[in-house]
Amino acid sequence: MNSSRVSHNDEVELDLKALLTSIYGAKWKLLIASLAMAGLVGFMIFSQQANYSADARLLIAPQDAGFARSSVDSPVPVASADEAMFASQVQVLTSRDLASRVIDKLGIIDEPELQEGSLLSGLVASIGLGGGGKDAKERAIENFAKRLNIEAVDMTRVISVQYKSLKAEMAANIVNAVIEDYRLLQRNAKVENTKDATRLLETEITKLRERVRIAESKVEAFRSTSDLLQTAGDGSDTLIEQRLSDANAQLARVRTEKTEAEARASRVRALLKDGVSGQSATEVASNPLIQRLKEQELAQEGQIAELSATLLPAHPRIKALKTQLTQTQNALRSEVRNILQGLENDARIAAAREKGLLKDLNRLKIDVAGVNEQSIKLRALEREATAQRQLLESFLARYREALSLQNPEFVPPDARIIARATVPSEPLPKNTVAKAIVAAIGTMLIGIILTMFKAFFSGAAFRPVEYVQELPREANAGPVLQEPVLDDRMLEKAAKQKQGSNWSKEADVTRMAAGASAELEHSSYEDVVSLAAKAALENLKTGKARVVMLSPGGMHNDRTNAKPIARAIAQSGKNVVLVSLADANLAGRADIAWEGVSDLIDDEASFSQVIYRDRLSRCHLVPCGSRALEQEDVQTEMFQMLLAALGEAYDIVLVDTGRFYKDDEVVEGLANGTEAMALVLTAQESDDGAAEIGKFLKSIGYADVAIVISGEAGIEAKDVA
Repeated sequence: MNSSRVSHNDEVELDLKALLTSIYGAKWKLLIASLAMAGLVGFMIFSQQANYSADARLLIAPQDAGFARSSVDSPVPVASADEAMFASQVQVLTSRDLASRVIDKLGIIDEPELQEGSLLSGLVASIGLGGGGKDAKERAIENFAKRLNIEAVDMTRVISVQYKSLKAEMAANIVNAVIEDYRLLQRNAKVENTKDATRLLETEITKLRERVRIAESKVEAFRSTSDLLQTAGDGSDTLIEQRLSDANAQLARVRTEKTEAEARASRVRALLKDGVSGQSATEVASNPLIQRLKEQELAQEGQIAELSATLLPAHPRIKALKTQLTQTQNALRSEVRNILQGLENDARIAAAREKGLLKDLNRLKIDVAGVNEQSIKLRALEREATAQRQLLESFLARYREALSLQNPEFVPPDARIIARATVPSEPLPKNTVAKAIVAAIGTMLIGIILTMFKAFFSGAAFRPVEYVQELPREANAGPVLQEPVLDDRMLEKAAKQKQGSNWSKEADVTRMAAGASAELEHSSYEDVVSLAAKAALENLKTGKARVVMLSPGGMHNDRTNAKPIARAIAQSGKNVVLVSLADANLAGRADIAWEGVSDLIDDEASFSQVIYRDRLSRCHLVPCGSRALEQEDVQTEMFQMLLAALGEAYDIVLVDTGRFYKDDEVVEGLANGTEAMALVLTAQESDDGAAEIGKFLKSIGYADVAIVISGEAGIEAKDVA
């Protein structure tokens, strides 16, 4: 982790406390100014004549005279309401032209409320510096606009028209005149627009008629020259296309006849091939000749059967009948063959017709392919003619509509009156108290802002900038000592204890507290720290002070006495910095040396590089440095400059003497500019040592020294006098 330091330079930052102090210091001036302004505003409002307000409502909705519209054209869609449309209507209602028309219509140009001028313009005009050049009409329009209030009601199509006047009846008349003139203005505007549209349509219709005639002439001329004449009927097919369609239909019919003939012939041929007479086939059985021969065959078979009952088979009669039967059967077979031959001929004829039709069809396809190229050009000409014709029809419909709407009586305005103005019965409330309070608050805020500007410009709202960051902690560092907590009950009980026998009677001391109570039997290092910090703070005489901590024995081998005490002092709200002259560094690790006092003296570090911020409190730390300090180092001018600079920046400069606690020259040098001394001893240290140090401190001018003792039995705090 990177180390962080505190630097002091010429940069400044905002001091909120100083700024609030400046504002609080001007409280009486601000209060008097606010009350004076409130009184002045209240008096002016109270002395004014009461106003009356009349109100009317307009519904903005585009209207359409449906009975006057052409039946050919569809109704015009109503425009959707939006903020821009309502803002435009509000501007029309507040226009100077409309105000001038209302003033002339009602004849109120000489009304006092419309001719009054502002106090400033009156003063300027009275001393001859101008301001009186406006005529009566101009002043009337300006005052009219100030008293007229036009607002669009949120989430609706309604516009509210309000006017404030000294006369109730005049307020109502003005509002009604404004909305009537506004509707008349809309109606006249629509009529003018309709007339302009009619003149424009007349010119366009004349041009379109000529364009339509030219386009249709081009279509007919191209159709006649390209052999694309249309057939009767719907006119969608040309002659060559109709011929191709007829040829295709004939080919389909011939193919059907061919297929049927081949199927009948194949059936009869199959019956004959199987040894059947073929008379069962439909084509054979329906033949009249076959039917007669079949009847003869049946008759002859009947006669033979009848005679066989009485005559022998060799009888001439029976032989003659059998001969006739054989002839009849041969005739049947011959006729069946003839029928089969006829069916086969029909199939051959259909095939020949199919072949001829195919030739005709292929030739027509070639002709149609050539005509299609011309059809593309023809369709383009037809589309152009159709577009021109449709445009002409739409213009004609609009022209008929425009002619019907040239009568102002048939043109409704887009604003409908939903509430007319009535004569108000009561004047508007003046709200004197509320306006006076608002004026007072506004004056107060302006005064506060001016006071803040004054503090900013004078520099009273700023303080020097200190860049402070955390002191780094190594990953393997031991547990961090928690800040001590001062317990007032413990101090009160300790102060009531009697003086212990541990102190030498030769020492000129006064006991502050004893620590043999039951609550302090398990007194800890933190208890001693709390008492030492309390004793150091109580001995301070001024807001800024230097406290020298003498810790000869130490309380723990791996911690200094002064660092937790500095944390406790910082916890009390003081801005404290600890300067350690001990060999152990402030990071809690003996194997890591941070830049400190020795580096500053050796000119290896700057002043801003030797100040760190404690990780567990708001106190700042100046370690011993990368090497142990000697007596000569502490007595150098650079060290004294360090203490003096820290004294200017911090409330308390806490100096841990470390091993120099017995060095009279060092202690005496540190005593110069020190307001308090604190001696922290362990119970094992003798009274003689404490008394000796106390006498020395008294000899250099310190009568009050805070002494804190810790041990296994408890802790004690004394004053050395």
